[in-house]
Amino acid sequence: MPKKAMKTAPASKAPAAPIESRPSQEEIAALAYSLWQAKGCPEGIPDDDWFNAEKVLKAKAEA
Repeated sequence: MPKKAMKTAPASKAPAAPIESRPSQEEIAALAYSLWQAKGCPEGIPDDDWFNAEKVLKAKAEA
């Protein structure tokens, strides 16, 4: 029986950051929570705070 070709995701153009420099889920969650609180705990989409926290922590790790 012939083997099926496995589809793989295309390789990212930018190299992934080393695991040591990636922020942990806990670090991102803590900062996202702080950002949310600083905005007065509004209702809405928490993804914005999560992505902002992740961006801030990645920038710190690269600096």
